[in-house]
Amino acid sequence: MISAKTAASWLGGAALACAASGALAQDELKPRKIGVFVITLQSESLTRWSSQIKAAAEKLHWDVIVKDGQNNPTVVAAALPELLNEGVDAVITMALDAPLMTEGLKLAKSKGIPVIATAVDVNPAGKELFTATYAPAAYDMGVATVDYLLKKYPHVKAIGQDISIVFTADQLIVGAKDALAKGGGTMQAVADVDITNLVNSFTQTATDLALGHPDAQVLITCCDFSPLIDLPALKAANRPDLLMTSRYDNDSSLQAIRSGAPLVIATDHSAINNFEALDALAAYFANKAPIPATLKTPSEIRVIDKDNVPKEGSVWPFDADLANYAARWSKAYRF
Repeated sequence: MISAKTAASWLGGAALACAASGALAQDELKPRKIGVFVITLQSESLTRWSSQIKAAAEKLHWDVIVKDGQNNPTVVAAALPELLNEGVDAVITMALDAPLMTEGLKLAKSKGIPVIATAVDVNPAGKELFTATYAPAAYDMGVATVDYLLKKYPHVKAIGQDISIVFTADQLIVGAKDALAKGGGTMQAVADVDITNLVNSFTQTATDLALGHPDAQVLITCCDFSPLIDLPALKAANRPDLLMTSRYDNDSSLQAIRSGAPLVIATDHSAINNFEALDALAAYFANKAPIPATLKTPSEIRVIDKDNVPKEGSVWPFDADLANYAARWSKAYRF
């Protein structure tokens, strides 16, 4: 017969053993240096996402080096090798296609350094050179935008702005055109913008499209920065009635909607793409877990207008996401 005192002692010892076992079950995660490489830090969304990656990486006790491609192919081609020479353990890229940095991607692969493309989908050409791609399909954003428009305006008449040489920009317009054709709407015309002269080219094409198609109800644009250029251009062209669409929940776009601008945005839960990239890298560095090539579940896409725009902040609060992932990491790893 075991005494109550002995049983309690055994149970207490078992509890301590379990606690110790739980602590030991945590994987060790060493300090790392992560490169973040974007096509341009003049982009509001890319700058925001870079800052968010930096804040999230701090929870893993990792350092982050941010490289700006400056919208310059020569700078882009040199930047990835520079990051590798600076001793990064992994790289997260945004809005950069493989053909712009083929040699750097090949060098990273030869060194066993993971490169994950996030936030913005990449051109299929050379996509296999990335370790993984965690981004929504821009095509789906175009479809989501038009699905919203057709519910509001059956047989909607649209005009479009594209940057055809940028894969993700073009794919949004392709998706919109396909959805319009399928749903009974019309894309009356699409203007191709000059990437080397963005502000002037967006201003001119928005003006020409609006004046050349007076019965158009909506201007579907390819890019997140479009509202900053196009809204003033449409006002100057005496087409303030023309609804325009854009992508991503930039602070400037959300504020424009709150202020009554005729703007609608399609946005995904973009922070999740970058959190998942860091999560995959943590598992890889801690226990050599394979890095999934894609996300199991694509991030949700929402269309935001004056009726559902948040009163303040972003569509998905970053601080809440950060707290969730930080809690997960603190349980999984010891630093």
